[in-house]
Amino acid sequence: MLRWLLGVSLVMGCAEVDASSQSDSSQSSHLSESDSSDLPSDLEGVEMTGYISDSDGNPVAARVNMCMDVCFTVNSSSSDGAFHFFPPLPRDDYWFYVVPFGEHPELSATSVPLSLVDHDPDTLARDAVLPSVHGWVDAPQVAEELELAPGLFLEVGQDNVEHEFGYDKVTAARVEIDDLPDVPFPDGEPVAAWYLQPLEARAVQGRAIPFRILPDWEPDSGDTFRVYAGKYAWELRHEGGLVEGEIVGDDLVELTSILVVRIDPAE
Repeated sequence: MLRWLLGVSLVMGCAEVDASSQSDSSQSSHLSESDSSDLPSDLEGVEMTGYISDSDGNPVAARVNMCMDVCFTVNSSSSDGAFHFFPPLPRDDYWFYVVPFGEHPELSATSVPLSLVDHDPDTLARDAVLPSVHGWVDAPQVAEELELAPGLFLEVGQDNVEHEFGYDKVTAARVEIDDLPDVPFPDGEPVAAWYLQPLEARAVQGRAIPFRILPDWEPDSGDTFRVYAGKYAWELRHEGGLVEGEIVGDDLVELTSILVVRIDPAE
């Protein structure tokens, strides 16, 4: 593994290895084509390709990260949205984290778990759709309930949520289920998903992040829902039925992706 780390920088809390021959002035480390010849020729892993677009299918230039203990990083092309991880990625559990470049402030980053541990064959194609954020909301000093996107309410403030680099605004983007990257989901029927920002903002120790979700689908009164937070894996954060027509919980610990799954009563 250490032979991979030819260039390392700190990006959003993880080290970054640039595995592309493309460059961008915003990145402080870069692994060029000439550098890639220093990598072991017998390296086993998964060669990953894909396409980054907005919700209308337009190509988007973005930084594409596959993060574990380090972030392997490439840039998508501004002309066609394509990206290519080569040399291959080690087989491990990753956080598939795609960040649009500065010319796309209206678009959200993506944040979903993607495991390559058991992936076979040694190639993988995965696309990512970057939805539009609903709008940035000022984070108050004392936590209060904020509507970050239609139907999604979080209790957020400087006293209950912190970020390594500081923050003063929060937002969310509703992502259509069909637009989520093709990754394994927990059992059940996915009915709603959001990307929250700033990514990696966390609940202050000893605190949690209360939330309410107002369904815009058609739930039945007896439905049970599970709310997952997605990063390196889908972590179950809440399970229960509707409370006065809403999903209500107080157990989020980080701003990342949220996935709501309807459970079959027979389970």
